[in-house]
Amino acid sequence: VITDDAMGTRVQDALSADSGTLKGILQSRYRYALVDEFQDTDMLQWKIFRSIVLDSGSNRLFLIGDPKQAIYGFRGADINAYYTARDEMITRFSARYYRLSENWRSSPSLIHIYNRLFADGNWFSDSAIHYQPIRYPDAKQPDAHTGTESLFLVGCGRSSGSAAKFMFADFIVREITSIISKNPDTNLKIGRASCRERV
Repeated sequence: VITDDAMGTRVQDALSADSGTLKGILQSRYRYALVDEFQDTDMLQWKIFRSIVLDSGSNRLFLIGDPKQAIYGFRGADINAYYTARDEMITRFSARYYRLSENWRSSPSLIHIYNRLFADGNWFSDSAIHYQPIRYPDAKQPDAHTGTESLFLVGCGRSSGSAAKFMFADFIVREITSIISKNPDTNLKIGRASCRERV
């Protein structure tokens, strides 16, 4: 069995020990590379991408990421790889940096709430992360989003992160149960356990 980490290490070791043949083959095969959710990668993966794509001098690498969504540190993701890659691509490889300012997924009212909520105070543990206000795209019709409330707030008091997760899970169960009870034709059964039982 080869783990994900072992695969990355083997690729990096092969590239490091290579006389240029392997790297040349990979560079000719992958002239363009697009890595989505780059905030969830690590330094080893960044070195591999840089070696295969950027060190060729002509290939192109596109990284898409949002440090506000960096939630996979528990499985080895390193937000510093995002910052290192971003800065190195700009300074060493003359890359362009684009910030997306339009949100095509959310309703205008929810975008308004996000902008007001996150503009006040530091919500992120990383001081390098700053919330930039976003807007609803002019080309999209607001009535494309038909919903009721834009945002639900679930009060968790002074609960720890683990306890808050169970409280939020309980809230989701109650919401789904409520939706199903209003639509009896929905063919879905839910087994419900209280937060206390699950802890």
